[in-house]
Amino acid sequence: STQSTWDHNEYLDSNFADNPKKAYLKILKLNKKNRYTLAFIVISFTIIWLFLGKHNSNNISRSQEIKLNLPESHQQANLNANPESSLDISQNSTQNINQNSSNITKIIKIKKNDSLSSVFYSLKLNQNNLYNIISNKNINNNLKKLKPGQELEITYNKSTKKLESLSYFLDKFHKYIIYKNPDNSEKYLTKTEKLDISEKISYTKLTINSSLFEDAQKENLPVSIVLQIIDIFTWDIDFAQDLRQGDTIDILYKEYYLEGDKYAVGPVLAVNFNNNNKIYSAIRYENEDGANYYTPEGLSLRKAFIRSPVKFTRISSRFSLGRKHPILHKIRAHKGVDYAAPTGTPIKAAGDGKIIHYGRKGGYGKAAIIQHGNKYSTLYGHMSRYNNKLRTGSTVKQGQIIGYVGQTGLASGPHLHFEFRVNGIHKNPLTVPLPKADSIPKNHKSKFKSSTNQLLAVLDKYNNFYNNPDIKNTDNTQLAFK
Repeated sequence: STQSTWDHNEYLDSNFADNPKKAYLKILKLNKKNRYTLAFIVISFTIIWLFLGKHNSNNISRSQEIKLNLPESHQQANLNANPESSLDISQNSTQNINQNSSNITKIIKIKKNDSLSSVFYSLKLNQNNLYNIISNKNINNNLKKLKPGQELEITYNKSTKKLESLSYFLDKFHKYIIYKNPDNSEKYLTKTEKLDISEKISYTKLTINSSLFEDAQKENLPVSIVLQIIDIFTWDIDFAQDLRQGDTIDILYKEYYLEGDKYAVGPVLAVNFNNNNKIYSAIRYENEDGANYYTPEGLSLRKAFIRSPVKFTRISSRFSLGRKHPILHKIRAHKGVDYAAPTGTPIKAAGDGKIIHYGRKGGYGKAAIIQHGNKYSTLYGHMSRYNNKLRTGSTVKQGQIIGYVGQTGLASGPHLHFEFRVNGIHKNPLTVPLPKADSIPKNHKSKFKSSTNQLLAVLDKYNNFYNNPDIKNTDNTQLAFK
Protein backbone atom coordinates (compact mmCIF):
# COMPACT_ATOMS: atom_id res chain seq x y z
CA SER A 1 0.00 0.00 0.00
CA THR A 2 0.99 3.66 -0.31
CA GLN A 3 1.17 3.92 3.47
CA SER A 4 3.54 0.97 3.82
CA THR A 5 5.63 2.19 0.85
CA TRP A 6 6.27 5.88 1.52
CA ASP A 7 5.97 6.36 5.36
CA HIS A 8 9.57 5.34 5.89
CA ASN A 9 10.13 7.50 8.99
CA GLU A 10 7.22 5.88 10.87
CA TYR A 11 8.38 2.43 9.92
CA LEU A 12 11.95 3.12 10.99
CA ASP A 13 10.87 4.65 14.29
CA SER A 14 9.10 1.45 15.30
CA ASN A 15 11.52 -1.12 13.94
CA PHE A 16 14.94 0.41 13.69
CA ALA A 17 15.77 0.14 17.35
CA ASP A 18 14.98 -3.57 17.49
CA ASN A 19 16.59 -4.67 14.24
CA PRO A 20 17.90 -1.88 11.96
CA LYS A 21 19.28 -4.28 9.31
CA LYS A 22 15.97 -6.02 9.00
CA ALA A 23 14.19 -2.69 8.68
CA TYR A 24 16.34 -1.62 5.70
CA LEU A 25 15.89 -4.96 3.99
CA LYS A 26 12.14 -4.56 4.16
CA ILE A 27 12.40 -1.17 2.52
CA LEU A 28 14.48 -2.67 -0.30
CA LYS A 29 11.89 -5.36 -0.85
CA LEU A 30 9.25 -2.84 -1.89
CA ASN A 31 7.40 -3.95 -5.00
CA LYS A 32 9.15 -3.45 -8.40
CA LYS A 33 6.63 -0.94 -9.78
CA ASN A 34 7.20 1.51 -6.92
CA ARG A 35 10.99 1.18 -7.19
CA TYR A 36 10.77 2.30 -10.88
CA THR A 37 8.54 5.19 -9.89
CA LEU A 38 11.04 6.33 -7.27
CA ALA A 39 13.91 6.15 -9.76
CA PHE A 40 11.96 8.17 -12.33
CA ILE A 41 11.28 10.94 -9.79
CA VAL A 42 14.95 11.12 -8.75
CA ILE A 43 16.15 11.34 -12.37
CA SER A 44 13.55 13.99 -13.21
CA PHE A 45 14.57 16.21 -10.30
CA THR A 46 18.23 15.82 -11.32
CA ILE A 47 17.52 16.97 -14.91
CA ILE A 48 15.47 19.96 -13.69
CA TRP A 49 18.24 20.94 -11.30
CA LEU A 50 20.89 20.81 -14.05
CA PHE A 51 18.72 22.84 -16.47
CA LEU A 52 18.01 25.55 -13.89
CA GLY A 53 21.66 25.81 -13.03
CA LYS A 54 22.66 26.32 -16.70
CA HIS A 55 19.79 28.74 -17.25
CA ASN A 56 20.72 30.90 -14.29
CA SER A 57 24.33 31.13 -15.43
CA ASN A 58 23.35 32.76 -18.73
CA ASN A 59 23.40 36.58 -18.80
CA ILE A 60 20.69 36.89 -21.42
CA SER A 61 17.21 35.54 -20.56
CA ARG A 62 14.82 33.95 -23.01
CA SER A 63 12.81 37.14 -23.14
CA GLN A 64 15.86 38.86 -24.58
CA GLU A 65 16.54 36.33 -27.37
CA ILE A 66 16.47 37.72 -30.91
CA LYS A 67 16.05 35.53 -33.97
CA LEU A 68 17.79 36.90 -37.06
CA ASN A 69 15.68 36.71 -40.15
CA LEU A 70 18.52 35.69 -42.47
CA PRO A 71 18.58 33.21 -45.36
CA GLU A 72 18.82 29.53 -44.52
CA SER A 73 22.56 29.46 -45.17
CA HIS A 74 23.00 32.24 -42.60
CA GLN A 75 20.55 31.13 -39.94
CA GLN A 76 22.03 30.92 -36.51
CA ALA A 77 20.62 30.38 -33.08
CA ASN A 78 19.76 33.31 -30.82
CA LEU A 79 22.05 35.81 -29.21
CA ASN A 80 22.79 33.62 -26.23
CA ALA A 81 23.77 30.65 -28.37
CA ASN A 82 27.46 29.99 -28.65
CA PRO A 83 28.52 30.50 -32.28
CA GLU A 84 32.18 29.74 -31.83
CA SER A 85 31.87 26.35 -33.52
CA SER A 86 30.66 27.91 -36.77
CA LEU A 87 32.35 31.31 -36.88
CA ASP A 88 36.06 31.22 -37.47
CA ILE A 89 37.64 34.51 -36.48
CA SER A 90 41.18 33.30 -36.78
CA GLN A 91 43.70 35.10 -38.94
CA ASN A 92 42.28 33.34 -41.99
CA SER A 93 38.89 35.06 -41.73
CA THR A 94 39.51 38.20 -39.65
CA GLN A 95 41.92 40.97 -40.43
CA ASN A 96 42.75 44.08 -38.46
CA ILE A 97 43.00 46.94 -40.95
CA ASN A 98 42.85 49.94 -38.61
CA GLN A 99 43.49 50.37 -34.95
CA ASN A 100 43.90 53.56 -32.95
CA SER A 101 43.41 54.57 -29.35
CA SER A 102 39.61 54.40 -29.48
CA ASN A 103 38.40 52.38 -32.51
CA ILE A 104 39.25 49.05 -34.09
CA THR A 105 38.39 48.05 -37.67
CA LYS A 106 38.27 44.41 -38.71
CA ILE A 107 37.45 42.54 -41.89
CA ILE A 108 35.47 39.34 -41.32
CA LYS A 109 34.75 36.82 -44.06
CA ILE A 110 31.30 35.31 -43.76
CA LYS A 111 31.14 31.53 -43.77
CA LYS A 112 28.28 29.09 -44.05
CA ASN A 113 25.91 29.20 -41.04
CA ASP A 114 27.34 32.54 -39.86
CA SER A 115 24.99 35.37 -39.01
CA LEU A 116 25.27 38.92 -37.74
CA SER A 117 24.57 37.69 -34.21
CA SER A 118 27.43 35.22 -34.39
CA VAL A 119 29.76 37.96 -35.63
CA PHE A 120 28.74 40.26 -32.78
CA TYR A 121 29.13 37.44 -30.25
CA SER A 122 32.62 36.55 -31.48
CA LEU A 123 33.79 40.15 -31.29
CA LYS A 124 31.95 40.65 -27.98
CA LEU A 125 30.14 43.66 -29.39
CA ASN A 126 27.29 45.51 -27.71
CA GLN A 127 24.08 43.45 -28.03
CA ASN A 128 21.83 46.50 -27.96
CA ASN A 129 23.55 47.71 -31.12
CA LEU A 130 22.73 44.42 -32.77
CA TYR A 131 19.09 44.70 -31.78
CA ASN A 132 18.86 48.27 -33.10
CA ILE A 133 20.29 47.17 -36.44
CA ILE A 134 18.16 44.11 -37.10
CA SER A 135 14.99 45.76 -35.82
CA ASN A 136 15.36 48.25 -38.69
CA LYS A 137 13.37 46.63 -41.49
CA ASN A 138 15.32 48.20 -44.34
CA ILE A 139 18.68 47.27 -42.85
CA ASN A 140 17.53 43.75 -42.04
CA ASN A 141 16.29 43.23 -45.61
CA ASN A 142 19.70 44.17 -46.95
CA LEU A 143 21.47 41.90 -44.48
CA LYS A 144 19.41 38.99 -45.79
CA LYS A 145 21.36 39.29 -49.04
CA LEU A 146 24.65 38.45 -47.36
CA LYS A 147 26.19 35.25 -48.68
CA PRO A 148 29.10 33.06 -47.58
CA GLY A 149 32.33 34.46 -48.94
CA GLN A 150 31.36 38.10 -48.56
CA GLU A 151 33.41 40.31 -46.27
CA LEU A 152 32.14 42.62 -43.55
CA GLU A 153 34.17 45.65 -42.53
CA ILE A 154 33.35 46.38 -38.90
CA THR A 155 34.53 49.36 -36.87
CA TYR A 156 33.81 49.46 -33.14
CA ASN A 157 34.91 51.26 -30.00
CA LYS A 158 37.67 49.40 -28.23
CA SER A 159 36.46 50.14 -24.69
CA THR A 160 32.66 50.25 -24.99
CA LYS A 161 32.42 47.59 -27.73
CA LYS A 162 29.80 49.74 -29.41
CA LEU A 163 29.49 49.52 -33.15
CA GLU A 164 30.63 52.57 -35.07
CA SER A 165 30.01 51.28 -38.62
CA LEU A 166 29.49 48.12 -40.65
CA SER A 167 29.89 47.88 -44.43
CA TYR A 168 30.10 45.40 -47.29
CA PHE A 169 30.13 45.45 -51.09
CA LEU A 170 26.83 45.18 -52.91
CA ASP A 171 28.81 44.65 -56.12
CA LYS A 172 32.20 45.58 -57.50
CA PHE A 173 31.36 49.28 -57.66
CA HIS A 174 28.97 49.95 -54.75
CA LYS A 175 29.42 49.72 -51.00
CA TYR A 176 26.58 49.48 -48.45
CA ILE A 177 27.37 51.24 -45.16
CA ILE A 178 25.57 51.10 -41.81
CA TYR A 179 26.80 53.88 -39.54
CA LYS A 180 25.97 55.48 -36.20
CA ASN A 181 23.45 58.31 -36.26
CA PRO A 182 25.41 61.43 -35.14
CA ASP A 183 22.27 62.77 -33.40
CA ASN A 184 21.38 59.51 -31.66
CA SER A 185 24.20 57.09 -30.94
CA GLU A 186 21.72 54.24 -30.32
CA LYS A 187 20.28 54.46 -33.84
CA TYR A 188 21.89 53.63 -37.16
CA LEU A 189 21.62 55.11 -40.65
CA THR A 190 22.56 53.65 -44.02
CA LYS A 191 24.01 54.89 -47.29
CA THR A 192 25.31 53.42 -50.54
CA GLU A 193 28.62 54.72 -51.83
CA LYS A 194 29.77 54.49 -55.43
CA LEU A 195 33.45 53.69 -55.43
CA ASP A 196 35.99 55.88 -57.15
CA ILE A 197 36.59 54.52 -60.65
CA SER A 198 39.31 55.94 -62.86
CA GLU A 199 40.93 54.94 -66.10
CA LYS A 200 44.37 55.36 -67.61
CA ILE A 201 45.84 54.78 -71.03
CA SER A 202 48.87 52.52 -70.90
CA TYR A 203 51.58 51.93 -73.46
CA THR A 204 53.69 48.81 -73.93
CA LYS A 205 56.33 48.02 -76.51
CA LEU A 206 56.69 44.32 -77.22
CA THR A 207 59.54 42.69 -79.16
CA ILE A 208 59.12 39.11 -80.37
CA ASN A 209 62.07 36.94 -79.36
CA SER A 210 60.60 33.52 -78.66
CA SER A 211 56.79 33.54 -78.90
CA LEU A 212 54.05 36.12 -78.64
CA PHE A 213 52.68 34.89 -75.33
CA GLU A 214 56.05 34.25 -73.68
CA ASP A 215 57.39 37.68 -74.64
CA ALA A 216 54.13 39.35 -73.55
CA GLN A 217 54.42 37.65 -70.16
CA LYS A 218 57.98 38.93 -69.73
CA GLU A 219 56.73 42.48 -70.33
CA ASN A 220 53.74 42.04 -67.99
CA LEU A 221 51.34 42.57 -70.87
CA PRO A 222 47.94 41.09 -69.89
CA VAL A 223 46.82 37.99 -71.78
CA SER A 224 43.50 39.67 -72.61
CA ILE A 225 45.40 42.38 -74.53
CA VAL A 226 47.38 39.75 -76.47
CA LEU A 227 44.15 37.99 -77.45
CA GLN A 228 42.67 41.28 -78.62
CA ILE A 229 45.71 41.92 -80.81
CA ILE A 230 45.29 38.48 -82.38
CA ASP A 231 41.61 39.20 -83.07
CA ILE A 232 42.39 42.63 -84.55
CA PHE A 233 44.89 41.31 -87.11
CA THR A 234 43.43 37.83 -87.60
CA TRP A 235 42.49 38.70 -91.20
CA ASP A 236 45.99 39.89 -92.17
CA ILE A 237 48.45 37.95 -90.02
CA ASP A 238 48.66 34.20 -89.46
CA PHE A 239 49.95 34.15 -85.89
CA ALA A 240 50.93 30.50 -86.15
CA GLN A 241 53.07 30.97 -89.28
CA ASP A 242 53.90 34.63 -89.93
CA LEU A 243 55.61 35.87 -86.73
CA ARG A 244 59.34 36.54 -86.99
CA GLN A 245 62.01 37.16 -84.41
CA GLY A 246 62.49 40.90 -84.06
CA ASP A 247 58.88 41.80 -84.87
CA THR A 248 57.70 44.69 -82.69
CA ILE A 249 54.29 45.74 -81.42
CA ASP A 250 53.48 49.20 -80.00
CA ILE A 251 50.24 49.10 -78.04
CA LEU A 252 47.96 51.67 -76.40
CA TYR A 253 45.23 50.24 -74.19
CA LYS A 254 43.01 51.25 -71.30
CA GLU A 255 43.42 50.26 -67.66
CA TYR A 256 40.65 50.68 -65.09
CA TYR A 257 41.29 51.42 -61.41
CA LEU A 258 38.93 50.94 -58.50
CA GLU A 259 39.84 52.97 -55.42
CA GLY A 260 43.37 53.16 -56.77
CA ASP A 261 43.74 49.42 -57.46
CA LYS A 262 43.80 48.08 -61.02
CA TYR A 263 40.89 45.73 -61.62
CA ALA A 264 40.45 45.51 -65.43
CA VAL A 265 42.28 46.15 -68.70
CA GLY A 266 41.20 46.84 -72.25
CA PRO A 267 40.20 47.61 -74.82
CA VAL A 268 43.14 48.14 -77.16
CA LEU A 269 42.94 51.72 -78.50
CA ALA A 270 45.70 51.72 -81.08
CA VAL A 271 48.46 49.37 -82.18
CA ASN A 272 51.34 49.36 -84.66
CA PHE A 273 52.54 45.87 -85.60
CA ASN A 274 55.84 45.58 -87.47
CA ASN A 275 55.61 42.07 -88.90
CA ASN A 276 58.52 41.00 -91.09
CA ASN A 277 59.23 44.69 -91.91
CA LYS A 278 55.64 45.35 -92.93
CA ILE A 279 53.68 47.79 -90.76
CA TYR A 280 50.09 47.00 -89.78
CA SER A 281 48.24 49.75 -87.91
CA ALA A 282 44.89 49.57 -86.15
CA ILE A 283 42.77 52.31 -84.57
CA ARG A 284 39.71 51.62 -82.45
CA TYR A 285 36.68 53.72 -83.32
CA GLU A 286 33.20 53.47 -81.82
CA ASN A 287 29.95 54.77 -83.28
CA GLU A 288 26.25 53.97 -82.90
CA ASP A 289 26.80 50.58 -84.56
CA GLY A 290 29.47 49.53 -82.07
CA ALA A 291 33.28 49.49 -81.98
CA ASN A 292 35.56 48.26 -84.74
CA TYR A 293 39.19 48.59 -85.78
CA TYR A 294 40.31 50.52 -88.85
CA THR A 295 43.47 51.49 -90.66
CA PRO A 296 44.58 55.13 -90.22
CA GLU A 297 42.94 55.77 -93.61
CA GLY A 298 39.57 54.58 -92.31
CA LEU A 299 39.51 51.16 -93.99
CA SER A 300 38.06 48.37 -91.88
CA LEU A 301 40.51 45.75 -90.69
CA ARG A 302 37.66 43.33 -90.46
CA LYS A 303 37.50 41.32 -93.64
CA ALA A 304 34.48 39.53 -94.94
CA PHE A 305 36.30 36.24 -94.26
CA ILE A 306 38.64 34.65 -91.72
CA ARG A 307 41.62 32.91 -93.30
CA SER A 308 41.93 30.30 -90.54
CA PRO A 309 38.52 29.14 -89.26
CA VAL A 310 40.05 26.90 -86.57
CA LYS A 311 42.78 27.15 -83.92
CA PHE A 312 45.28 24.72 -85.41
CA THR A 313 48.65 23.30 -84.38
CA ARG A 314 50.08 23.17 -87.91
CA ILE A 315 49.16 23.11 -91.58
CA SER A 316 49.38 19.44 -92.46
CA SER A 317 48.67 19.86 -96.18
CA ARG A 318 48.60 22.95 -98.41
CA PHE A 319 46.69 23.86 -101.53
CA SER A 320 48.17 21.85 -104.44
CA LEU A 321 47.08 20.55 -107.82
CA GLY A 322 49.54 17.62 -107.73
CA ARG A 323 49.50 16.12 -104.23
CA LYS A 324 49.68 12.39 -103.58
CA HIS A 325 46.66 11.40 -101.50
CA PRO A 326 47.79 9.83 -98.18
CA ILE A 327 45.06 7.16 -98.27
CA LEU A 328 44.34 6.59 -101.96
CA HIS A 329 48.07 6.82 -102.83
CA LYS A 330 47.25 8.56 -106.10
CA ILE A 331 48.16 11.96 -107.48
CA ARG A 332 45.08 13.97 -106.76
CA ALA A 333 44.56 17.73 -106.59
CA HIS A 334 44.24 19.06 -103.06
CA LYS A 335 41.96 22.05 -103.53
CA GLY A 336 42.06 23.31 -99.98
CA VAL A 337 44.17 23.58 -96.83
CA ASP A 338 44.34 21.01 -94.03
CA TYR A 339 44.63 22.43 -90.52
CA ALA A 340 45.77 19.77 -88.03
CA ALA A 341 44.04 20.14 -84.66
CA PRO A 342 42.85 17.88 -81.83
CA THR A 343 39.50 16.16 -82.22
CA GLY A 344 36.74 18.36 -80.86
CA THR A 345 38.42 21.70 -81.63
CA PRO A 346 35.67 24.21 -82.58
CA ILE A 347 35.35 25.17 -86.25
CA LYS A 348 34.11 28.69 -87.03
CA ALA A 349 32.27 30.05 -90.03
CA ALA A 350 34.77 31.99 -92.15
CA GLY A 351 32.16 34.64 -92.95
CA ASP A 352 28.49 35.55 -92.80
CA GLY A 353 26.33 33.34 -94.96
CA LYS A 354 23.79 30.55 -95.35
CA ILE A 355 24.42 26.82 -94.91
CA ILE A 356 23.58 25.05 -98.19
CA HIS A 357 24.90 21.61 -97.18
CA TYR A 358 25.09 20.11 -93.70
CA GLY A 359 25.73 16.36 -93.71
CA ARG A 360 27.95 13.66 -95.11
CA LYS A 361 29.60 14.31 -98.46
CA GLY A 362 31.68 11.43 -99.83
CA GLY A 363 35.36 11.56 -98.90
CA TYR A 364 34.80 14.81 -96.97
CA GLY A 365 32.93 12.83 -94.31
CA LYS A 366 30.78 15.07 -92.14
CA ALA A 367 30.92 18.39 -93.97
CA ALA A 368 29.36 21.84 -94.21
CA ILE A 369 29.16 24.24 -97.17
CA ILE A 370 28.33 27.90 -96.59
CA GLN A 371 27.26 30.27 -99.35
CA HIS A 372 28.45 33.86 -98.82
CA GLY A 373 26.36 35.98 -101.19
CA ASN A 374 26.45 35.14 -104.88
CA LYS A 375 30.22 35.05 -105.38
CA TYR A 376 31.84 33.16 -102.50
CA SER A 377 31.43 29.79 -100.78
CA THR A 378 33.46 27.82 -98.23
CA LEU A 379 33.62 24.11 -97.38
CA TYR A 380 34.57 22.45 -94.07
CA GLY A 381 35.33 18.71 -94.13
CA HIS A 382 36.11 15.73 -91.87
CA MET A 383 34.15 17.12 -88.92
CA SER A 384 33.54 14.85 -85.92
CA ARG A 385 30.16 16.40 -85.15
CA TYR A 386 27.93 19.34 -85.95
CA ASN A 387 26.49 22.25 -84.03
CA ASN A 388 23.13 20.81 -82.97
CA LYS A 389 21.46 24.20 -83.31
CA LEU A 390 22.22 24.46 -87.04
CA ARG A 391 20.92 22.70 -90.14
CA THR A 392 20.78 23.15 -93.89
CA GLY A 393 19.22 26.55 -94.54
CA SER A 394 20.48 28.14 -91.30
CA THR A 395 22.15 31.56 -91.51
CA VAL A 396 25.45 31.98 -89.67
CA LYS A 397 27.65 34.88 -88.61
CA GLN A 398 31.40 35.11 -89.04
CA GLY A 399 33.10 33.33 -86.15
CA GLN A 400 30.02 31.26 -85.20
CA ILE A 401 30.82 27.62 -84.34
CA ILE A 402 29.46 25.31 -87.04
CA GLY A 403 31.11 22.02 -86.01
CA TYR A 404 34.13 20.33 -84.46
CA VAL A 405 37.37 18.86 -85.82
CA GLY A 406 37.42 15.13 -86.54
CA GLN A 407 38.62 12.62 -89.13
CA THR A 408 35.44 11.34 -90.75
CA GLY A 409 35.61 10.38 -94.44
CA LEU A 410 38.99 9.87 -96.11
CA ALA A 411 41.26 11.27 -93.40
CA SER A 412 44.46 9.87 -91.91
CA GLY A 413 44.19 11.97 -88.73
CA PRO A 414 42.08 14.66 -87.06
CA HIS A 415 42.11 17.90 -89.05
CA LEU A 416 39.91 20.44 -90.80
CA HIS A 417 39.88 20.42 -94.59
CA PHE A 418 38.99 23.98 -95.65
CA GLU A 419 38.15 25.11 -99.18
CA PHE A 420 37.51 28.60 -100.52
CA ARG A 421 35.68 29.11 -103.81
CA VAL A 422 35.16 32.22 -105.91
CA ASN A 423 32.38 31.85 -108.47
CA GLY A 424 32.65 28.09 -108.02
CA ILE A 425 36.42 28.00 -108.68
CA HIS A 426 38.76 26.75 -105.94
CA LYS A 427 41.24 29.32 -104.64
CA ASN A 428 44.12 28.96 -102.19
CA PRO A 429 42.64 30.02 -98.81
CA LEU A 430 46.06 31.22 -97.63
CA THR A 431 46.67 33.65 -100.49
CA VAL A 432 43.31 34.59 -102.02
CA PRO A 433 42.62 38.35 -101.72
CA LEU A 434 39.83 38.75 -99.19
CA PRO A 435 37.12 41.37 -99.65
CA LYS A 436 37.07 44.05 -96.98
CA ALA A 437 34.14 44.91 -94.74
CA ASP A 438 32.61 48.40 -94.64
CA SER A 439 34.88 51.38 -94.00
CA ILE A 440 34.24 54.46 -91.83
CA PRO A 441 30.91 56.06 -92.82
CA LYS A 442 31.25 59.48 -94.45
CA ASN A 443 29.48 61.28 -91.59
CA HIS A 444 32.11 59.93 -89.13
CA LYS A 445 35.27 60.57 -91.14
CA SER A 446 36.07 63.95 -89.60
CA LYS A 447 35.71 62.71 -86.02
CA PHE A 448 37.61 59.53 -86.85
CA LYS A 449 40.50 61.49 -88.35
CA SER A 450 40.80 63.70 -85.27
CA SER A 451 40.79 60.69 -82.91
CA THR A 452 43.26 58.82 -85.11
CA ASN A 453 45.74 61.68 -85.23
CA GLN A 454 45.74 61.95 -81.42
CA LEU A 455 46.31 58.22 -80.87
CA LEU A 456 49.00 57.95 -83.51
CA ALA A 457 50.77 60.97 -82.01
CA VAL A 458 50.84 59.22 -78.63
CA LEU A 459 52.18 56.03 -80.21
CA ASP A 460 54.95 57.99 -81.95
CA LYS A 461 55.78 59.82 -78.74
CA TYR A 462 56.36 56.64 -76.77
CA ASN A 463 58.02 54.83 -79.64
CA ASN A 464 60.55 57.68 -79.85
CA PHE A 465 60.98 57.46 -76.08
CA TYR A 466 62.06 53.83 -76.31
CA ASN A 467 64.24 54.41 -79.35
CA ASN A 468 66.24 57.05 -77.47
CA PRO A 469 69.76 55.58 -76.96
CA ASP A 470 70.03 57.17 -73.51
CA ILE A 471 67.14 55.11 -72.16
CA LYS A 472 67.20 52.19 -74.54
CA ASN A 473 68.20 49.71 -71.83
CA THR A 474 65.73 50.92 -69.20
CA ASP A 475 63.88 48.27 -67.26
CA ASN A 476 60.71 50.35 -67.32
CA THR A 477 58.95 48.84 -70.33
CA GLN A 478 55.48 50.05 -69.46
CA LEU A 479 54.22 53.61 -68.99
CA ALA A 480 50.83 54.99 -68.14
CA PHE A 481 49.26 58.43 -68.40
CA LYS A 482 45.86 59.83 -67.65
